[in-house]
Parts: sequence; structure tokens; C-alpha cells
Amino acid sequence: MVTNGAAQLERYIKPSTRLRQLIAQPGCLQAPGVYDGISARLAIQAGFSCMASRAHGYMSGAMTTASRLGVPDLAFASLTDFATNGQMIGSIDSRVPVICDADTGFGGPNAIARTVAMYDRMGIAGFHIEDQVQMKRGSIPGGSDIVIIARTDALAVNGYDEAIERLIVARELGADVAFLEAIRTPEEIMQTVQKLAPMPVLLNCVANSKTPHFNIRDLASWGIKLAVYPTICSNAQVIASRSALESLKNTGIDDAMGNDLTPHGRGSGRAVLSLASLAYLLFQSPIHADEPAAPEALEQHRKARNVKRAGTISTDELGHHKDRKSLWVAVDGDVWDLTQFAEDHPGGTDVLLQHAGTDVTKLFKAIHPVGTLESHLAVDHRVGRLDKKAIEEMDHSLDEEEVRIKKARAALFGVDSVQSIDDFEQHAKEVCPSAAWWYYSTGADSQHSLWNNSDAYNRVWFRPRVMIDVTEVDTSTKILETGSGEVAVTKGAGQQEILQVVSYVASKSFKEIMEAAKEGQQVAFQLYMKADRKKSEEAVKNAVRLGAHSIWLTVDTVALGKRESERRKVAQRAPVPHGTPLDRSPSRTNHDAGLTWADIGWLKSLAPGLPIVLKGIGRWEDVVLAQKYGADAVVLSNHGGRQLDYAKAPLETLYDLNNHAPDTLKQENFSIFVDGGIRRGTDILKALCLGAKGVGLGRPFIWAATSWGPEGVEKAILLLKEEMEIGMRLLGVNRLDELSPDFLDCKKL
Repeated sequence: MVTNGAAQLERYIKPSTRLRQLIAQPGCLQAPGVYDGISARLAIQAGFSCMASRAHGYMSGAMTTASRLGVPDLAFASLTDFATNGQMIGSIDSRVPVICDADTGFGGPNAIARTVAMYDRMGIAGFHIEDQVQMKRGSIPGGSDIVIIARTDALAVNGYDEAIERLIVARELGADVAFLEAIRTPEEIMQTVQKLAPMPVLLNCVANSKTPHFNIRDLASWGIKLAVYPTICSNAQVIASRSALESLKNTGIDDAMGNDLTPHGRGSGRAVLSLASLAYLLFQSPIHADEPAAPEALEQHRKARNVKRAGTISTDELGHHKDRKSLWVAVDGDVWDLTQFAEDHPGGTDVLLQHAGTDVTKLFKAIHPVGTLESHLAVDHRVGRLDKKAIEEMDHSLDEEEVRIKKARAALFGVDSVQSIDDFEQHAKEVCPSAAWWYYSTGADSQHSLWNNSDAYNRVWFRPRVMIDVTEVDTSTKILETGSGEVAVTKGAGQQEILQVVSYVASKSFKEIMEAAKEGQQVAFQLYMKADRKKSEEAVKNAVRLGAHSIWLTVDTVALGKRESERRKVAQRAPVPHGTPLDRSPSRTNHDAGLTWADIGWLKSLAPGLPIVLKGIGRWEDVVLAQKYGADAVVLSNHGGRQLDYAKAPLETLYDLNNHAPDTLKQENFSIFVDGGIRRGTDILKALCLGAKGVGLGRPFIWAATSWGPEGVEKAILLLKEEMEIGMRLLGVNRLDELSPDFLDCKKL
């Protein structure tokens, strides 16, 4: 904690000196792009300050031009526009060093010298000049009083070697930091850092640019010292302003913007509270509006700011926030307030409450993709960092379960020793964290549907034919033809050319999975429709943009099933203390409970030309309706027995279709798939005999990937193929389209 005297001393350190000190420290500095007083204060409030998170501010030239003049970044803005804006931003908090875009220097060498001198007088910590017009020189007098960043845009036009050569020349002339625009890959980043060492390297992180989205921790590990985000505030402002203006135009009132200016970014406050909160942001103290300014909200805001200013949070303090009223968790040393988000958590509130007030890094990273928290939560939900002692203990301690897993992994043999899908499950249980195991393996309530899914296949018998030439058999088929943790599954599936359907809540982002896919590999996107339709719409559009093969809408999760076995294990491990008040809060889900058949058309409009598949159909009548309303396919499924207990096994529903709506099984432009309980290649053959176009497996591939990664997944596929080929020969068929109900005895089904 900084004392008042120390705080005063901080203000006398030159911004350029502070920036040099920060660059010299370990890690990668983050600089959000700001362009006016409001965005600058929001960045400081969010923790982007030297005091809180060793970060700094970045004044984007493009956004300065757009906000001050309303025109594109095409040399309309003058030195005065840039310098005065930079001075205003830098004066808000002198402890926060600000790096400014200096465009092309606004002229030749003399003009560049004038630019540097003016930036220095106005308290700007550092700047960069593009090399498109005039190469920046580092021998300007007073250079030690400002950090000079050498920028080159030569990569896109002249190639990598030319760009590096320019930066080397700039380094020899005295530049402090290298800025190579349009870097595209981690390998290119590491190569650049190595070639320019010991010169620090800056990365320009612009949304939807040639440079992909990288996590700050990855950038630090690759050697990047500064990361700037020029459009982060302006993009958010455009989206929010457009929404507010459309609402004002349509409704005639400005209620749409009121809530977003409350201290926590959401709530029931209207214009008066918003005005007071905005004033609080700008002046760092509440002021009186025409009406009382919601003292409770302002007090909450003040407390939140105090937490952030403290910078670090002890393990004891974290442990106090463990119920619905205040729910905090730590991930990778960052402490997040999930109190408001808990009701929207895709996995339900219970799992958050079970681990509230603790470090959940290991459990979280096992089942969530990188960037999950950042994409779902506003920055003000990050309340601080765990103290140094807690982080050291978190990084270096191995608990009893980790020791068990480490020993189990060391004892694993080669994957070719696995002889069946069931073998994968046994080995996965040994190497999987217990919490993840119980999450994936259990079913709803008494688990009758879970068990019946597999048992249904055990009740169906084959009627093989003989004296057929089966020298050659073909297990391939075409499904959904179009005109045009999961990463391991993707790689394994790609090797064996099978379709992978990736969940909206997969442990890796859809972008990461698509990057791991082979060229031409088919990867589908599975959507859980959120109550906030805009989030679902964005997810679908993103999947389409990344090249999804098809969109699979999960329709059986309007409420989450009661995973009783999982809950019981958690309760046994951490029982509720005697005397704890009864939790009377209702169970909630953030999934849309208002799904109707008409939504198929809406989904088709978001993914034109892509097949739309409904996953979670449990009765033959709904298959008929799905076809009527325009779905391209359905998946007969009870969600692996995890939703409604005693829901029929998917194979039983498929049998019902044969008896009540057999025409749906014969349509060229409508496909029926089935999942749940499939553990053998012969199970697949039974489903295909009853008219399914394909089958889906979930848990088996998770188990295979858990123990042996991509090779495990590929081995699982090979085992299923081998069993299918043997089964086809013994049934007396050469191709899958020869299969029919005539090969089965379903009397016991």
C-alpha cells in the first residue's frame, strides 16, 4: 500500500521515467486505447494504472482523429490535435504514463523534432512515428526525456526481412522500443523478439486485423514488453451508442442508456443515477444532482474502487466472499466478482457456490477456453490480484489429487494397448481431476436414462446373413452436404476424416479449434440458446465467419437437469456446516426457455446456406415438426442422460420413428442422427440399420483425449471402425446403405 507521502512523490516522477521503469520489469504491459477524458478515466478506474497493474495508457491516432474531427485516419488531424489531446489524457493522472501515436511526424526531420519537443513539454511518456513517409530519427536532443518507439509498416508490402532491417537501423540510431505492424503468428513474434534483443518489442492488438487475438500471458511468455489496444474503447462506444440511439429513435425515451452508466455497469438506476455516476467518474467524488443520487449505489462504487486501489487481495479476504450475496473466485491470480454473473453461468449457480471464495484455476482451465472470463464479464468484475504469498503457494503446491494424477499419468502405457472404448473410460478416471470426472460422467437424478441409453443397444440382436462376398467393405458415408480439451478431439477427428461438433461451452474457443483443424476438415458449431439472444446471435455469426460446417441447436436444455451424483460428491468433500441457513433460492439457467419452432427460420437467417440441426429430440412427433419447420436434420438425444431422467433412450425413439413416421427416414434432404450410449462399432451398425444417417459420441472421445490426447481420439475412432468392418462382414454387407431393419431383432426394445 502506498502512503500519502509516497503517493505525492509518485507524481514528481517524469512519465517517461515511469514508462522506462515499467518496461524494465518482468511481464508484458497492457495499454488500452483511449481517445478522450471519459475513456481515459474508465481505463484508470478499471485498474490500468502504474499503481494497480503496472500498465499504461495508449492514445490511438486513428481514434483521436475520428473523435475530434469525425473523419478517417488519413492525415486530416494536425500536430495540435494530437498533442493537446495527449496532454489532456496525460494530465488526468500523472502516475499513468501515456504513449501517443505521432502519425508520420507531421512532416520532415525538422517537423519531427518539433513534434517530439511538443510531446515532451506536454508530459507525454512516449510516442511512435510511422515509416510510411519519413523514417524517424533517434538522435533528437532530449531523447532521454521521452521514450521513442520505432514503428514500421513494411511487413505487409516489403516483407519480414526488410521490416526487421528497418527496426535494427532504428535501434542503432537510439530508438527505445520496436513496433512491427501486422505480426501474424506466435512464431513471428518470438523471432522478432530474438532478432531485436535487447530492444523491447511492442505489439499492436487491433480487433479483426492481421494480428490475431493473443492472451497477455502468452505475449509475456513470448517476450513482448508492451501490448497496445487502440480500438478497445471506441469499438465499445460505437456499439453502445448505436444501440442507445436506435432505442431513443424507436421508443422516444433515453432509458436505454441509463443503466449502463451506473457504477457497476448494470442495475435499475435511471438518468439521475447515471448523471451522478458519470460525475463521480470524472471528478473522483460524488456530486449532487437534482434528486438524491442513490447513496447505496455510490457507496458500493466507492468500496469497489477501494478494493481496486488496494491492488492485492489476501486469501482470507477471498474466503469471505462465498455466498450468493458476494461470490468471488480466483483464476491465475486474478480475483473475479461473479455475484451478478452467477445466475447467467451456463453450468448453473451451484457449481460456483461449491467453489466460491477459493482459487479455482485448475478446475476452471480444465473445462473453459482461454478468454472466457474476459469475454463474459466487464472489466469492473475483476476486483484485484491475490497477494504474492497466495500466488506463490498456488503456483508451486501439489495437492493430494495432483499427486495421484501425476502418478497415474506416469503409469500410462502406449495407446495401442487399449482394446475397447470402455478401456478409455477406466484410464480416464485415474488421470482426470475428480470434479471434472463427476461433471462429465454422471447423469440426472437417479441416472436411469444414463444407464438405459447403453442398455437399449444390449436389447437389440442381429440377424446376420451368410454366403455373401464381403472381401471389400466401406464404412464411409456423406452427411449434411453443403455448397462449400476439443483441440485434441479435433486433431484426432481430422486424421480419420469424421465430423466434429463443437459445443458453445467447449473447453477451447471455436477459434482455437478451427485453427487446430486440418485444411478442409468439417467442424460444426453446437449452440446453447442464451436468454440474451444477442449473445447467441454473435456466437453463430462468429462460427459462420470462422468456417463452421453447420449449426447444431441444442433444444433440450431450457432447464438444467439435476446432476445429483455430482452434487453428492461435492457435498461429501465439503459439507455445509451445521446451522447454515437453508438455501431457498430457486434453480436458474441462462438458457432461453422461450424457444419455439419459429426460431428455426431465425437461425437460418444468421447462417445462410448452412445446415441447421436440432439436437435433443426425444419423441417421434417432434421429428415430424422439425422437418415441417425447415430443419435440415435432427439428433435423437436425451443429452447423455443428463437432463430429464426416465427420458427414452435415443435408440428407442429411432425405433418409434420406424413404426410411426418411417417416411422421415427416407428423405434425401433431411437427416436423422442418434447419440447416447454408443460404445461399440456394432452399436453404430444397429442405429444405421434403423435408418440413422450417422451417430454421435461424446464421453468416449473425452476419455480418450484425457489420457492420450489426439492419438487417443484417433485410436478410439480406429477401434470403432475395426468393429464396424468386422460386423459388416459378419452381417453380410459391403456398404452402409445396404443396412436395414431386416438385420435386427428388436422384440425386446
